[in-house]
Amino acid sequence: MFLVSFPLPGADAASGAVDLVLGGQGSVAWSAGSMMPGDTGTTTIEIRNAGSITANLMIWISNVQETDLRGDGAALSKYLQFHLSSNGLHTSLSLPSPLKDLPDHPADENQLLIGPLSAGESVTAIWSWEFVDTGTPQNDAQGDGLSFSINYLLVDIPVGGSSYNFVIVDFLGKETVVGTDINGNTLETVIATDRTGRFSLHLPEGTSITTSDSMVPTRITLSVANASLLPTGPPGAETVAAYSFDGRLGNGTIVKVNFSPMPEIVVGLNTSALPRGSTILGLYQLNGGSWGRLTPISETTVTWEVRSYVSNTGALAVFVASGGTVARLAVHDFKVTMNVNEMWWPLVLMTSRGGSITATMAIVNEGNSSGSYDLTMILDGEQVASEKVALEPGEAKNITFRATNLADGAHEVTVGGETQSFVTGTTVEWPSLIVLVTAIVAGVFLLTRKRKPKKEMPEILKTDYKKRVVRELGEMNLSYSELSSLTNIEDVHLQKVLEELLEEGRLVHFREKGTEMWSLAGKR
Repeated sequence: MFLVSFPLPGADAASGAVDLVLGGQGSVAWSAGSMMPGDTGTTTIEIRNAGSITANLMIWISNVQETDLRGDGAALSKYLQFHLSSNGLHTSLSLPSPLKDLPDHPADENQLLIGPLSAGESVTAIWSWEFVDTGTPQNDAQGDGLSFSINYLLVDIPVGGSSYNFVIVDFLGKETVVGTDINGNTLETVIATDRTGRFSLHLPEGTSITTSDSMVPTRITLSVANASLLPTGPPGAETVAAYSFDGRLGNGTIVKVNFSPMPEIVVGLNTSALPRGSTILGLYQLNGGSWGRLTPISETTVTWEVRSYVSNTGALAVFVASGGTVARLAVHDFKVTMNVNEMWWPLVLMTSRGGSITATMAIVNEGNSSGSYDLTMILDGEQVASEKVALEPGEAKNITFRATNLADGAHEVTVGGETQSFVTGTTVEWPSLIVLVTAIVAGVFLLTRKRKPKKEMPEILKTDYKKRVVRELGEMNLSYSELSSLTNIEDVHLQKVLEELLEEGRLVHFREKGTEMWSLAGKR
């Protein structure tokens, strides 16, 4: 997952290297303001195919939002000219182009595609922009705000290929790209979620996504709806959540989309919005002006989540009724603990935090009926762990989830609608490092400083040592090691004594069978 923002005035700029695998995609919101006609900029991105097969990189723009500071109708997106240059770039556009002309969907007829990229191959993409300085109405757009997202997707389609379609599933602001064939059948199993993981649409491989006249939509969107604008529910029922669930064609036309076989849809609920003592009636869909209950995944529901099968798009609502029994499971004391590894030598020099994490929480049934729930942990938008929890009224259970091999950087983990953020990475313990460096420098100084010469042997001691040597050599010729052993004189002193005796002509030395020998003068 990645994206970089252009270095426009008033916007944070980022660039660098990006690794993607097949199907890997990402997008980051980009925003800018305080821009003037004549402003220009460039951002360079290194993109690598980190997968095992050849693929192409598709690029498109989404979530364009503008702020008209003076209300004069001038649109900054019309006057900003964007250019993309890269080896292997394929496009039907005449670049540079205004933002409004860039593709807003992976299957847009105005295509931006880079490739093919072999496994392990990298390519450099250079984005440049210019606020064209041609006077009014460009000057009227000065100071206006603009934000959008640039999306990258690594796919295995051929350049100019026509056998693929793409459907964007937008669940409460998080977009997931679903690849289909030309007939609208999904090419692989995809689970589209919101940013918390509490809302999702499960689309198995081969699921048909088409309109009644066999058209393939470009977008499916789930968004919060105003319940007061929708028909009332069953008698005695109360609406606790309402959503628009729409399909759209490439031209923006809202259409009814049919699914076959029926996928699973999951709707998360805010427990604080549920009237105490109420019973969930289920997830309902508006068809022909009336509400119909969707087929539930199971008759046992938990207050914070409703799972059902859905056959088509259309307004959704969750209804409850007063009285009866209900399981009300809630998450308490949610904590995320990062592991800490310290490098010792013998001081702590570096500390690594968050290579793995432990998430702990207490699940409590605050209702008056037994209930069960498939508790999941969502890490950075992906499900990494799950556990089925069954509790009696008033019962609590402690749950522990673990995740390992986390990359350095910022992360979010969500369990039961509760979210914790944390940052992993390695830090240098500078105080310890300074102490270590100081100790090394001091050691080197001590080892390399000039040593003081030893004091000279006293004459009385030297005379005694000479007598010992002459006495021992009076009996036989001896090697140096034998002299050292028999006289019990330190090497540094023995060497000095032998040198002086030689100079005095009292000793001779010679080699015998490869060994240096010592003898009294005139003895040999």
